[in-house]
Amino acid sequence: ASGVRRTLYFILPAVVVLLLYGDLVITLIYERGTFDSDATVVVRWILGGYTVGLIATSLVKLFASGFHSMQDTRTPMLYAAISVIVGIGIGAGLMIWMSRAGLGTRAATGLALGGAAGAWLNLTLLSRGLVSRGLSGLWRDNAGAVGRLAAAALLAGAVSWPVRGWTRGAFGDGILALGLELVTVLAAGGVAYLAVAGPGPLRRVGTAG
Repeated sequence: ASGVRRTLYFILPAVVVLLLYGDLVITLIYERGTFDSDATVVVRWILGGYTVGLIATSLVKLFASGFHSMQDTRTPMLYAAISVIVGIGIGAGLMIWMSRAGLGTRAATGLALGGAAGAWLNLTLLSRGLVSRGLSGLWRDNAGAVGRLAAAALLAGAVSWPVRGWTRGAFGDGILALGLELVTVLAAGGVAYLAVAGPGPLRRVGTAG
C-alpha cells in the first residue's frame, strides 16, 4: 500500500506533463536535422498512447512482487502472458483501423494504446489476485491518498496550461527559449501539485527500502 502511494506520487504528475507538454519535451530532445515538426507530431501521438498506460506499467512490477514474496512466480507470469496477447490483439486492430482512417504513420499509436490496454489488464489481474489472497486493504486504505494525488495532478495541469499560453514565444525562438518555456510551465505546475499533495515520499525517498 505504501508502494502504491509512493509510485503514484511521482507518476501522476509525469502523466500530466507527458500528455499536455509532450510536444515540448520531444522538440527539445529530438527536433533537429531531419527530425522536423511533422515527426514531432507523430512521436507525440505515440508518446500519448504509451502515457495512457504509464500508471499501470509503473505499478505492475510492484504488484507482481507481492506474488513473488509468497513464492508464487507462476501467477504473475500467466497474467503477463495473457495481457501481452490481449495487448497485441488490441494494438494491431487499432493500428489497422487508424491506418484505414487515413492517419498515416500516426497509426502506430494504435500499438502504443494496445500496450497500454495490456498493462491495465495485467494490473487488474494482479490486483484482483492479491485481494483474493487477503490484501483487501490494498486500494481501500489508499483511497483518500490516491484521490488527493489525482486532484493535485489535475490542479497542476489546470494551473500550468494557461501559463504555457502566456509564455509561448515570450522567451524568443530556439531551443533555449523552448527550454525556458518548459521550465516555467513545470515550475508553475509543480508548485500547484506540492500545495495539494504535500512533500509526501520526498521526505523519505532517500531511505526507502
